[in-house]
Amino acid sequence: MNFEGITMNWGETLLKIRETLGLTQGELAEKLGVTQVGVSKIESKLRSPSVKLKSTIKKFMAENGMNSETVIASPSESTDTSRLWSTIKSQQAMLQSQQRTIEALSKSVENLSDKKTGTDVRALVHNSKGAVKA
Repeated sequence: MNFEGITMNWGETLLKIRETLGLTQGELAEKLGVTQVGVSKIESKLRSPSVKLKSTIKKFMAENGMNSETVIASPSESTDTSRLWSTIKSQQAMLQSQQRTIEALSKSVENLSDKKTGTDVRALVHNSKGAVKA
């Protein structure tokens, strides 16, 4: 959830609200007009709140003097995203390097032919490329 410039996870947000106010899941659920199971699933990140419930949560926070300063989710979500992007970039660089190596090897092999048997290595390489794709 982006609330006043801070990225928060809805599950972590509900948990922080409950902890701050000393409420059980059932008590918070009653105040928000949902079931305890609903609060539990949101806190467990098994589901996201509806647009209507998000609005209700924001209103509840405001009514209880809470804002992004008083209910800040842990930085794990943005850290996880940064870590994921770093992994993706690393994997992409590795794949590009492997692709360059394969292209260089392919060019080298294409320039070869077996003089003894008269086998055209380029034809073998071409046929093997088709087999790999299939």
